[in-house]
Amino acid sequence: MSLGGAAGGAPSAFDPKKLRIYGLVGSVVGIYLGAILNSALNTEVFSFIGAVAAIFAVVMGANAVRRVCAYGIGTGVPSIGMLALGMGIIAVMFGLSVAETLGFGMLGPIITLVYAGIFGYIIGVIANKVIKFNIPVMEEGNADLSMA
Repeated sequence: MSLGGAAGGAPSAFDPKKLRIYGLVGSVVGIYLGAILNSALNTEVFSFIGAVAAIFAVVMGANAVRRVCAYGIGTGVPSIGMLALGMGIIAVMFGLSVAETLGFGMLGPIITLVYAGIFGYIIGVIANKVIKFNIPVMEEGNADLSMA
């Protein structure tokens, strides 16, 4: 839900900070709710709750792509999508392995989320300061994409 606009970002119908909160809280709650219900009832029927919760993260990530790509970075959506995929895979592999190594398997999604935010922010700083994209929302957008 956006209006067309030039560089500087198209206005959004929703506040990006609220979308970030909804995306993070909704997806994490869904992951844990599905896991807890499955283990409590000794079934795997409730696994779909995690998939439904992923919709929250997808909306958050789509909004981050919209905001960053509004600055006209060439190939735009495909390139930032590939960057997000790489950041997300690295964050998940690292976060879940750290959680297992420390013996906190159930904290894996939280550890992954924290690491993904930090990792995405660092990649955004590199893109802005070293590669000189000069996009004001690049750090925040990459952090959102990595967490999504």
